[in-house]
Amino acid sequence: PAAPRDAPVVAVDLGVRKLGVLPDGTRIENVRAEAGAAKRLRRAVLAVARKRRAADKKFGVRKKGEKRESSKRLRRAYQRLDRVRSEVANVRRSAIHVATKHLATTAGVVVLEDLRVKNMTRRRNGKGRAAKAGLNRAILDAGWGEFRRQLAYKCGWYGSRLVVVPPQYTSQDCSGCGSRNDVGAAEVYRCSGCGLVMDRDQN
Repeated sequence: PAAPRDAPVVAVDLGVRKLGVLPDGTRIENVRAEAGAAKRLRRAVLAVARKRRAADKKFGVRKKGEKRESSKRLRRAYQRLDRVRSEVANVRRSAIHVATKHLATTAGVVVLEDLRVKNMTRRRNGKGRAAKAGLNRAILDAGWGEFRRQLAYKCGWYGSRLVVVPPQYTSQDCSGCGSRNDVGAAEVYRCSGCGLVMDRDQN
């Protein structure tokens, strides 16, 4: 179904706790596919590592560029790891398909921030490294890039339009009067100009 002619303009605020928040307060749930399968992923990765260590102990550490036939158990361990990773990707992609189709068929214009995921997930060294690594995993698990990719072609399919805007100050500008307020890490947005008080993501 094509988007109706009088369909509204909808801005989507992408996040980690919620995949997206719409202007009317509707929240798009983040399925956290990788976090949900963390234990299975860890077991599969450790199984591969154990079998590789056993092979190195038996045949010697593999030199750079050296080709060595993997054992049946190591091949099966790799297959199990690939299967878990594939399931995680499918769960994430399926949830994003549902959300992006709904937006493309009900909104005339969809507005997204031009988030630079690669820059946002750069590794940090020194203090705060572990916390930053956890945030990086959460951002990648949310699938912002996949969300934008799907929305781009679905808007073309259903007759709506995708507009990408610079992310500077989008969380600071008041949706009521347009004045700029530095809210820091507060979850509630408070405008000093018009007195607007609302959820920061919704603003």
